[in-house]
Amino acid sequence: MNYTDCTHMPNGMLARGCLPRDTRLGAEQPIFEDTYAIYPRSDWPDLIRQNQSLRSLVLKIKDQKQEGSCASNATTQVLQVCWLQTFGFRAFVEFSPISIYRWVANSPNDGSTIDGNLRQLKEVGALPVRNTDSQGKLAIMGLPVGHVLEPTGYYQDFPSDWKSTAAFFQGIESLDIGSFDGMVSASLDGFAIVYGRAGHAICGVSPYQDGSKYGIDYANSWGNWGDEGFGKDTESFISRAISSYGAWALRSVKVTDEALNLAIPV
Repeated sequence: MNYTDCTHMPNGMLARGCLPRDTRLGAEQPIFEDTYAIYPRSDWPDLIRQNQSLRSLVLKIKDQKQEGSCASNATTQVLQVCWLQTFGFRAFVEFSPISIYRWVANSPNDGSTIDGNLRQLKEVGALPVRNTDSQGKLAIMGLPVGHVLEPTGYYQDFPSDWKSTAAFFQGIESLDIGSFDGMVSASLDGFAIVYGRAGHAICGVSPYQDGSKYGIDYANSWGNWGDEGFGKDTESFISRAISSYGAWALRSVKVTDEALNLAIPV
């Protein structure tokens, strides 16, 4: 089954949330196509067959429920994937989209830009989701176990001095992607991608080939939607939107001794 209709949320709610980018291509981050070689399309079939999808690193599908926080959900999903790539499965931390969305949006349903989310992630960082696993990870890191948030709930109270903990969970460097060919190449290189289209933001996990056509598999933020939370976008659909909403690959997260402790068996 081909899940490409991300125009409307379940229950008929319009899929608002991702606003057009507020910076020009390359204004704040290096451009991927200027930094890495782009794989020629003649190589794509073999590379896609050999490619290891990042779907296995999406350990939990997010659910934005009735809030317009898709860009924050997609950004924190990409952060989680990059975190696992850096520290391994033992160190998994689920991040709260609200810990970013609250500071880049004006209300629960106003939505936000992806570049605004990445800026907040770089300058401030994110907080873990409120659950026993997150609190256990914070304890191992020597951080306050109360510095957690629910994944939804725009108006929830933030803990005192929360930024001191968020600083351990920052996305340091992103690459600005300007084309579908750049997106496929970034995905083949193992980058998780956050991109927007049709007013919605998602996390790209791998390229796919369908006959002579290409596209991107993605993790959505609508809970048990589509193929267990995953869907597909076609090249034509992405290409129409990438210049308006943008696409980015997260290249690195902040590495600290406290985070490295999570990868050590206790």
